[in-house]
Amino acid sequence: MAEQQLVDYIKKAKDAGQTEGQMRDLLYKNGWTETEVSDALTAASPVVSPPQIKVQPEPQSQPQPQPQPQPQEQLPAQPKIVEQPQVSQLQPQASYKPEPMETNMPRMRKSHFVLKFLIVFIIVVVLCGAGYFSAGQYLNLPYSNFILNFFRPSPQTVINNMMTNMKDVKSSHTAMQIEISAANNGASQGKLTLNADSETDMTDAKNIKADGSFKINLAIPGSVSPLVADVNIAIVGSAFYIRVNEITIPASYTSPGLDVSKIKGKWFKVDQDSIKALSQAEGSAQTATPNISQAGASDLAKKIQDLIVSENMISVVKQLNDQTVSGQGAYHYSAVVKKEKLQDLITKIIVLAIGENAGNSNLTAYKNIIDGNVKTMTDSLGDINMEIWIGKKDYMLYQVKLDKTIDLGKNNMQLEVKLNITNSNFNKPISVQVPPNAQKLEEFALPLMKLQNINNDINQIGFDAEMLYSSNKSYSLVCKNGFLNGSKTTSYGLEFISIANDIIKQGGKNPVCFSGIQNYCSSTQLADGTYLCIDKNEKVGTTKCVSAQTACK
Repeated sequence: MAEQQLVDYIKKAKDAGQTEGQMRDLLYKNGWTETEVSDALTAASPVVSPPQIKVQPEPQSQPQPQPQPQPQEQLPAQPKIVEQPQVSQLQPQASYKPEPMETNMPRMRKSHFVLKFLIVFIIVVVLCGAGYFSAGQYLNLPYSNFILNFFRPSPQTVINNMMTNMKDVKSSHTAMQIEISAANNGASQGKLTLNADSETDMTDAKNIKADGSFKINLAIPGSVSPLVADVNIAIVGSAFYIRVNEITIPASYTSPGLDVSKIKGKWFKVDQDSIKALSQAEGSAQTATPNISQAGASDLAKKIQDLIVSENMISVVKQLNDQTVSGQGAYHYSAVVKKEKLQDLITKIIVLAIGENAGNSNLTAYKNIIDGNVKTMTDSLGDINMEIWIGKKDYMLYQVKLDKTIDLGKNNMQLEVKLNITNSNFNKPISVQVPPNAQKLEEFALPLMKLQNINNDINQIGFDAEMLYSSNKSYSLVCKNGFLNGSKTTSYGLEFISIANDIIKQGGKNPVCFSGIQNYCSSTQLADGTYLCIDKNEKVGTTKCVSAQTACK
């Protein structure tokens, strides 16, 4: 139904000589819709009837006296787009005198005006507000942090979501830097630095895949040069692969027969057979080697992850400025793990692992030992303070950083630990290939381990010889008839017999031995024809002993 004020206006505009197009343009500009204008035009159109001679005045107008002919008169001013017709001097005026169109124009509809105003207002507020608060993150503008924090989740909610989401991560990339410095009464006792870059994919529990590179630098007190190693690793299924790209061992820590050049650049494979063979070489053949399947290990890992999530370990100390890590916007917090919670968690993990592998019947026997040892350790660690970065979109843990000084409480020994871990590429599958031409580790390691065992036996001869000299002021009891003195009636004799048997077991020959009051020399020939020896200077060498005065070099 057409609105009366619009119909009245159209009638007056028509009387003033406006065309329909002019009326429509003006009304559209003032917020009237096309439908409303069309309905009003229809309502304002007179019903077709026979023409009448007498001109009827408008209903609302009062009769006016008969006008006399007068000069042409200009009508009141109309809207700019409308030209108002003039009254001819030869034509009588109508009895109705229209008001100016500006005062007669229907007012803009309030509903349209309010809607347009609100749209413009909202756009201005959003644009200005977004700019203000974005700048506020960097310029610390008043109230910006307050309003931003009003719309963000609580820190504990973020932490809880992160713990839940990280539990379900199947693959990721990790870059890690560790630095551990030891000091005794302020004096350095060495420094270990480890830089690792690795990726892991556990989507298939029966076919775990991983690869990475590790660079190790160990500064040893009293050593001119540090121990340096550059290593690559790969895991495919149940096999572990390792390659030593570079290794430097300080001269004081090398062993005779150890040639590191033989292992550089080569891939070595470690599997269950390797572990069994190496365990037997260590003299633990009677001990059952662990044989935990990957599926079992994965199940245990999941139980541990569930336990960590349920323990609510991390508490937020302070909310810090948001940052970008690994290309992701992240919430940034200062957080802490209390030592009491850490003690409880470690104890539960150990009990869980023992229950999985050794059976619940052993838990009672281990419980007191576990509690005491774990408490001692966590008391030394104290509370663990750290910084953490958690993704805003996915609630993943993108970075952890801590700097902790640990007082061991013994001989004023302290450890300073710095750790920085950065994660990325969550749940993106990786591809790891089996390294070509990989050699079984035991093929290289077993001869080396046997050599090391013989080296240890030779050192033991030197230790026992010094004990005899300390008691008797003579080395004469060390040897007998060109071999070690294996007197079965003495403790040292039984010790020498055990040493000789182990050397033979490792592939060496029964060691020869020559001794006198002030000197002795004992040596064994190895499988490759070379020798290992020791004398009163207690330094292992490669000389063949032929008398008590032979200098072992």
